[in-house]
Amino acid sequence: MNSKLLSSLQKAYFLRSVKPKVVPPLDPKFCPFILGKRAYLESVQKMSNNAIFSFALVRHGNLCARSSFPVFPDGSPESIDSEFFSEKVLKFWLWQRGGFRLYLNGPEKLCDYLKNCFSPSGKYGFDVLTMEKIYGEKFQVQYLKHLSDLPIENEQQQTVNRSVEGCRLAFDLGKSDFKIVAVKDGELIFSKETEWNIWETDPEYHYNIVLDVLKEAASTLPQVDSLGGSTAGTPLDNDCVWSDCFPSIEPSLYKEKIVPIFKRWAQALGGVPLKVVNDGEVAALAGMQMIGSGGLLGISMGSNEGAGYVKKNGALTGWLNELWAGTVDFNPLAPKCPWSESIGNGSMYLSQRAVEKLSTIAGFSFPTDMLPQHKLKIVQTAMEQNDSKARLIYETIGVYLGYTVAQYSESYEIDHILILGRVTSGCGGDIILEKAREVIAEEFPELAHLKFHTPNEHMKRVGQCVAAAALPKIHVSEH
Repeated sequence: MNSKLLSSLQKAYFLRSVKPKVVPPLDPKFCPFILGKRAYLESVQKMSNNAIFSFALVRHGNLCARSSFPVFPDGSPESIDSEFFSEKVLKFWLWQRGGFRLYLNGPEKLCDYLKNCFSPSGKYGFDVLTMEKIYGEKFQVQYLKHLSDLPIENEQQQTVNRSVEGCRLAFDLGKSDFKIVAVKDGELIFSKETEWNIWETDPEYHYNIVLDVLKEAASTLPQVDSLGGSTAGTPLDNDCVWSDCFPSIEPSLYKEKIVPIFKRWAQALGGVPLKVVNDGEVAALAGMQMIGSGGLLGISMGSNEGAGYVKKNGALTGWLNELWAGTVDFNPLAPKCPWSESIGNGSMYLSQRAVEKLSTIAGFSFPTDMLPQHKLKIVQTAMEQNDSKARLIYETIGVYLGYTVAQYSESYEIDHILILGRVTSGCGGDIILEKAREVIAEEFPELAHLKFHTPNEHMKRVGQCVAAAALPKIHVSEH
């Protein structure tokens, strides 16, 4: 960030006025998105001649998300506040909802600024290019002079099959291993975890290693009626359009062999019905089954921040819900995300990266080549020994979680929060939840109804995979 822009932002009213009631002990300059948003709206609404900025974000099937908010007029001294605020809001919506066409309406200079930000060579080039990979469409940004030309909102929830009758197989693809289960009329018949090398460059390695275990699982059933799946990344219409489980596959081979890999497995099993969704969504479905209620947001704190949401009626949103890439901290000096190069992303606050970042501040010392997961293990061991430095790390992450949950509650109807992932294991996880509850009680009493949950042993072992098994619809006549 150039020094002129940084200086302006540090003088911005809506940033300067943010004072969290619960300050993270290792990050006193943390500026929660939700408090920054409230401070910004309060400041802009005091101006009598403020303008309105509106946008629409279109994704596959002509589905469309739309929103608007007040901004300072072009040329005003405070207009830089609107630029900073607007870009962060758009970035969050892009990764929460997904899309490849962005329409802007409002002050022309502001819209020009945002158009440059969301270009392949702009500030959020990583975000734009990733959306192109996901949707297979060129990302477009268009300024519309008349509000009436903005596409109307068009959202469509995804109903989810919950029946477990029949003979079902399911997979859950992770970055270190994958799980396969066989389920017959709701009873777990087979379960196996297999380590794999996600860095393998041959796509047939990935196809065959999973298929071999699927066939092993199939041998335990009288027949195979369906295949369900859970995967890191973004499945779209049962295609693996974007996933970090296959990071070393050359792009043309990825398109040819990996994009249809789920369908290839289903075909090899006899052309059975198939349904694959993001692992965060399946975790949320498993959480709903565990607690018996929807309106649940799952947040997984592992190598990255994973997320998934199931509505109160048990349906899915059909959104990306890749919340790791959305902004949670408005601090202009927030750390950079190693993947997208953006600052203030959720990935640096609710994942192993947060532990890595905070452990240095707390006074831990590690070899320069040590991996984040190994640093986490050292911090976890220290926490078991009641180390005060380790406790400060978990307390800080708990504060992050509390404010971020409040932020997410403005985008999702939430009654339940399911917290999982290796960062939350052990006694440190209890400290995280304790601090998050403190933030909610002190700062957001209107969210007192929120209930925090952690996975039970069944969900930890196979719950997510069993939930994936229920995804495909099966006609009774088929089995």
